[in-house]
Amino acid sequence: MLLAVFWFVITLVKAKPYKEIPNTTISLEELSKIWMPYNQSVQDVPISSENIDMLFDLDNKKEDNQQEAQGTGENNDGSKKQENALDFSLVSPVKDFWTTYIQPYKNEINNQGVGPVIQELILQLEKYGQNPSVVIDNRDSESVELVSVRDNLAQVSLREHSYHVCTFMIDIVKETYRDYNNLIPKAIVTSLAHDIGKIPEYRVSGVYNAYDHPLVSAGKLAEIFAGHDVFWAKQVIQSVKEHHIPSKDQWTILLKRADRQAREMELLKFTSQYEIKPFESWFNVDTFLEELKNYINVTQMNKWEAFSYNGVVYCRPELIFSIAKKMCRDAKVLDLAFVYESEKETVFRLVVSALRKENCIPDVLGQGYSRKFEIKTKVGMVKSIKYVLTPIVSEKLITPEIEGRKQGLLEIISAVIPL
Repeated sequence: MLLAVFWFVITLVKAKPYKEIPNTTISLEELSKIWMPYNQSVQDVPISSENIDMLFDLDNKKEDNQQEAQGTGENNDGSKKQENALDFSLVSPVKDFWTTYIQPYKNEINNQGVGPVIQELILQLEKYGQNPSVVIDNRDSESVELVSVRDNLAQVSLREHSYHVCTFMIDIVKETYRDYNNLIPKAIVTSLAHDIGKIPEYRVSGVYNAYDHPLVSAGKLAEIFAGHDVFWAKQVIQSVKEHHIPSKDQWTILLKRADRQAREMELLKFTSQYEIKPFESWFNVDTFLEELKNYINVTQMNKWEAFSYNGVVYCRPELIFSIAKKMCRDAKVLDLAFVYESEKETVFRLVVSALRKENCIPDVLGQGYSRKFEIKTKVGMVKSIKYVLTPIVSEKLITPEIEGRKQGLLEIISAVIPL
């Protein structure tokens, strides 16, 4: 079995090999000391297929405090009974999840007419959710990104993962929006549906014409939404479709964040060596600058990662990402933002933001994390070249030793012009 630590060895560094950490078994009690401070809301969800149908019996079940008026189709308060209203009073295999994360928002769910959609999603997860939460197929985008840890994550069921993501998504929505109640039904559907495309029956059916699980998930969700007039359905389908590719859509970003947090918590089950910590708690600007010094004006096979000119160091964004990866590993922090390709921009922005707070980012960069620059060279030599670079300023980076490393192209630069 691969340990999560191997992920750091395989995907985070291509430098010196690190000592293998022995396989360690830790109890849930010990594990909870690590992840509970950051994931107070996560609960174990019972895994059983017993009496699943009872949960979704809309016609024969009703809440204890509400009786249907005989022959009138009205509730005991005189209001008309809502068709297909969600029944929250049942004892079911998912009772804890249902009671904690769905029942408090029954009014919003029923008012938005999304009860049957949630019921169908839970039914699918309870029937087929025993399957692994990752697809072992190189045609699947997530499977490729998580290749170093997917054997571990394959031991987490799709059912478990989906419910974990849902709990994180609800908490994130509460943190993000002041008036969050009406957004909770949307959060529940988004998170429960985001990975249903991993169910083998859907992937191999050919109905959705795709192997990549986000596309299958979006197709299946669109099918479940059919016949239900839910005004935010289109956006949720799009978020599910794009949750493993770069996106600027706010809702998709929230889903990606919930998914990543769930994965990090799940991976902690396989190692006691790493912790989940906020970026700000382990990233140190001085350490970053010290690491950066090793690459400035260094040319290998006519290639460079960073150069200095006129008191400014210009870096390729990939170098910033690589240094931050190494720091993350050295700090023994588990952060999947450094694994998912679609999360690279998030890392760039975090690092540049930290550098900006220490006045290490010149005004020429603006509010972004990189910018296109034109590099001009001396007359008679190489013509101008354009690169996407991140400028960094610090007295610690400009030393005689570092300046003396220049050779080849780096010796003949005559100007660096922002475009």
